[in-house]
Amino acid sequence: FEYSHAYIQYSSNFGNISLKAEPLIWGNGRIPIILSNNVPPFATLSWDKQLGKSRFSFFHGSILPVELDTMINGLITNKPKYLVGHRWEIAASEKLNVAFTEMLVYGGRDPELVYFLPTIFLWPVQHNMTSQSEDNILWFFESQYSLIDGFKLYGTFMIDELNTKEMFKDWFGNRWTAQLGTHAAGNILSYPIDLRLELTAARPWAYTHRVPLYGTYTHNGRCLGFEHGPNSQLFLLENRWWINTRSRFSISYEQLKWGIKPK
Repeated sequence: FEYSHAYIQYSSNFGNISLKAEPLIWGNGRIPIILSNNVPPFATLSWDKQLGKSRFSFFHGSILPVELDTMINGLITNKPKYLVGHRWEIAASEKLNVAFTEMLVYGGRDPELVYFLPTIFLWPVQHNMTSQSEDNILWFFESQYSLIDGFKLYGTFMIDELNTKEMFKDWFGNRWTAQLGTHAAGNILSYPIDLRLELTAARPWAYTHRVPLYGTYTHNGRCLGFEHGPNSQLFLLENRWWINTRSRFSISYEQLKWGIKPK
């Protein structure tokens, strides 16, 4: 009841242009680490276009900071915070699909026009403009490989900040998240079934930023990506059976681990 959905879309040979507040899920996992349904829908202006065996998607959205309300001249107002996303999905072969996603979080000021350019690479823009030095950029690399019909392997790797020499050590700057999974689907006794195994690990401080109010990868205090947030590990095993078009049986096992909070 509290999550309203709506959209307006225009489609042409130049792609799809939309103004919408719809659930936005990006990623190939059961619990994706790019954009998940862990947050309520937020308003976005988006454009996507099919280019041969690839698809390019872009959006600029309005999200909420952790601290929602500020008193200005006796009025309560929300501080501005925005999310920009670019995603390029490519069918490299009949069996292999890859994707690259670039996300940027910023706020505390009016929307930046440069971030409304769909095809601009965000990293150099953020690094070469003084007003945007506090903006937070995250990169996501995805792949999915179909070994045989009905059986695939997939993975996603997120880089917020990374030093390869310190990658598996306790250095706070190693803010990355990794997800690996396998998914099998078929029929047993004419009943469609599927089986999924998924492992996800998020380093401490993943999705966070040195400017917590405007730079964290959150909407209304919830993580936009992996729903369990930083410093967590999840093992997921799920089996689903479709009895008929109206009935489904599902059994799953999840083991969630959280690290000790830093002092």
